Amino acid sequence: MNILEMSAGGGVLIAAILAVRRYLLHRVPKWTFLLLWGAALCRLLIPAALPSPISVYTGAAWVGEMIRPAETEQTPVLSPAPNAPTDWEDHPFDAPEHLWEESWTLPAVVSEQEMEARVISPIAAVYWTGAALSVLFFTAAYLWALRRFWDAVPAEDDFLLRWQREHPTLFPVQIRVSQAVSAPMAYGLLRPVILLPEDTDWSDQNQLSCILTHEYVHIRRGDLFWKLLLTAALCIHWFNPLVWAMYFLANRDLELACDERVIRILGLENRRNYAYALLAAAESKFSPFCITYTTKNHMEERIRAIMKMKKKSVAAILTAVMLVTGVTAVFATSRAPESERMEKLPQAVVSDGVPQPAPAPVEGQPQGDSPAAVPSEAGLLWPLPQEYREISYPFTERTVHPVTGEVKDHPGIDIAAPKGTSVYAAKSGTVTRSELDST
Repeated sequence: MNILEMSAGGGVLIAAILAVRRYLLHRVPKWTFLLLWGAALCRLLIPAALPSPISVYTGAAWVGEMIRPAETEQTPVLSPAPNAPTDWEDHPFDAPEHLWEESWTLPAVVSEQEMEARVISPIAAVYWTGAALSVLFFTAAYLWALRRFWDAVPAEDDFLLRWQREHPTLFPVQIRVSQAVSAPMAYGLLRPVILLPEDTDWSDQNQLSCILTHEYVHIRRGDLFWKLLLTAALCIHWFNPLVWAMYFLANRDLELACDERVIRILGLENRRNYAYALLAAAESKFSPFCITYTTKNHMEERIRAIMKMKKKSVAAILTAVMLVTGVTAVFATSRAPESERMEKLPQAVVSDGVPQPAPAPVEGQPQGDSPAAVPSEAGLLWPLPQEYREISYPFTERTVHPVTGEVKDHPGIDIAAPKGTSVYAAKSGTVTRSELDST
């Protein structure tokens, strides 16, 4: 899939997640939405399609086939000519004599790279400019943040050292103190650091335990890596407003899920103390790369979610599993192959009110890798095996001719396939004329 197809498919999935999130945010475990956002990231970052018969796109294609105009279904089908030639060498054609002169040669073929270099799409230029600016912005923001934390010093407190020994991680976590931050935060993938403000109240061990556990959960679950993936998706699909919505809401859900996990560790009886710790640590500034404590509305959402938190029942967990499975299977997959979608359609068409059988197989044409076995929209079959569906060059009004180099119309489509691939007749008929076209 190309960038536009990935963005469109990801946008549909994001819209479905937004609808589900609106009504079920406080009714199912918060990890439910992390899994859904993970499916959306796969859709946006992996250029591969996963066909499914229950995909929403398969259903849309099936509905389109059902509501096809009646005149399209009544396209007559011609049977193959009884004595149609099958060997080209046994039936040569008569070409004009000047085409067989030894001096006649084909013009030099222009490579695909040269043709792309000649035709620079303005849309592609705008896209790559926007992507480059997005990468530059987030990279500069991250480096600027690291520069601010350069003067951080290791924290030397007995409680912090004891807490570190009781909470081991895959990569050793450093606890540092910096005057450049006003709220606790965590950063670093391979060398994680928990950064505490210089004015932290070291005597309040309950608040310190809440803060450290929160950042510990972030590091332990790999939330910093997920934030990096969200940033990458935003840089690639910067033109899609739904991806921007995913970026902000997924970062919020990372915090909500982290809060939920911290409460499970500390116990429901410590919900109030944890909420007070969040309010005390809330910062007023917005960081575009590492979002921890953000806006006032977000903080209110987190406090409300913490106070509503209770022990999840088996029914809530099963609902979350079915929700993730259903939304992913329906909205994160692609349209099933045409042969699967049309296998239930009738195998005959109508001509002048009389049903006609489907075209008989052509001798020498493989049936396993052949195109669809039923007529398509105009009674035509796909001319290549089903695995070759890529349109290498679309219909366009102005382009560079790959042979002559002239700028002219391209009134057709090019289909990419390896050399030697069988090409099938799109429809049964009789050859009435065959000659070489020098143009």
